[in-house]
Amino acid sequence: MMMNIVFALFNIPFIDGFSADIVGNSTTVFYGGTSPGSCDDYDLPDAPARAWRTSDGRVRLAAAWATLYISHGASLDNVTHSCDVAFNSTMSGINSLYSDHEWLVAPWLLQDGQTVIGYMHQEYHGWQHKNCSVSPKKHGLQQHCWMVAMTSTISSDGGNTFQHTRQPPGHLVAAAPYPYVPDHSEFGYGDPSGIIKHQTNGYFYMTLHSRRKLSLLESGTCIMRTNDPRDIRSWRGWNGSDFSVSFADPVCTNILPLVFALLHFYF
Repeated sequence: MMMNIVFALFNIPFIDGFSADIVGNSTTVFYGGTSPGSCDDYDLPDAPARAWRTSDGRVRLAAAWATLYISHGASLDNVTHSCDVAFNSTMSGINSLYSDHEWLVAPWLLQDGQTVIGYMHQEYHGWQHKNCSVSPKKHGLQQHCWMVAMTSTISSDGGNTFQHTRQPPGHLVAAAPYPYVPDHSEFGYGDPSGIIKHQTNGYFYMTLHSRRKLSLLESGTCIMRTNDPRDIRSWRGWNGSDFSVSFADPVCTNILPLVFALLHFYF
């Protein structure tokens, strides 16, 4: 696997549509795996590359695996991959904590130039915690005993290190309104996009992906927004007419009203 950077200009009038124009060539900055410069065999660019420039003028670049390493440099054309661990997944076997494997996917640098709020793709792998009777595949991706969610981290040092915003499961941002069921096919809300700020209304937008149809919920891509990315509880999903869908921990909440609200939470 390798990490490429492609420079693009985006025009995103929310109602009228979306367009992206590539304005530069892709540049390979990191190969990962067993290639030179990798920190270990699992040091892989397993998520989209995200970059931010801190108040000291330095660029940080992440393309996360469950163990997060950050690349640093004066520009995106000149970054060095660091083997200092920025975030190490808890690998918790308690599915209701939502802190098994976590990937930094959607970082956002706050105005102080040093604080980074990081939204994570989380995967609970039941087959690795003896919470699954389906035999794991020897090759290819496992398709059962797999629950995804979106969680959150924060950095106060520009992105050199991250920690959960709250003690798990308090760091949970969005999950399907159903708890983990052993042997079920993969499901849940995860794979968040990058965060985009609307220059007119000041809201921050992000998409989520529902991995698989589950009972009343369909698979597909969903959109959500907030006026404050620091507040992990403030994100609201689009219900077809406005952004009013809230999220809840399915383990601790009466989920029936939420299920009916989420029926409209798709493009």
